[in-house]
Amino acid sequence: MEALLPVYEEAAVSRFYNDALVAAVESVVAALPPGRLLCVIEVGAGTGGTAASVLPSLELSCARYTFTDVSEVFLRQAEPRFARFARFLQYELLNIDADPRLQGFAAAQFDVAVATNVLHATPFIRHTLRNCRRLLRPGGLLLVNEALATSAFAQITFGLTDGWWLFA
Repeated sequence: MEALLPVYEEAAVSRFYNDALVAAVESVVAALPPGRLLCVIEVGAGTGGTAASVLPSLELSCARYTFTDVSEVFLRQAEPRFARFARFLQYELLNIDADPRLQGFAAAQFDVAVATNVLHATPFIRHTLRNCRRLLRPGGLLLVNEALATSAFAQITFGLTDGWWLFA
């Protein structure tokens, strides 16, 4: 984990795109009516690189932030790391490639879904996007931070991991 965090949080590219997500979240927060709190889900939160950037912006305006991943390892590692946000932060297993309703998630319960470099790691993007939509309330917002081009660095760093070439 110590080797991954600098790539996901401290690298210039990661900081730039995480800052863009923070700006989007802050825009949503600024548009909220007084007293309205958000319910947010992060799909495939992994190492917590995006959560580390976004959570401080939501501290006063979030009723619930659901940190999800397909691996319990990431959930267990995130809990002590983000303990300061325990008032509104919860951890759940979620495979976004499968119907979230069959995994214990009610439909239309989130105002915002955040997905950073995770949607590409599913076999059928149409199913994945449909499942993201199922989680969102009417008018909900899906914030996608996804690499659209590859590079030698990305291939060497991530290309050999399970799921990188999972698409059908």
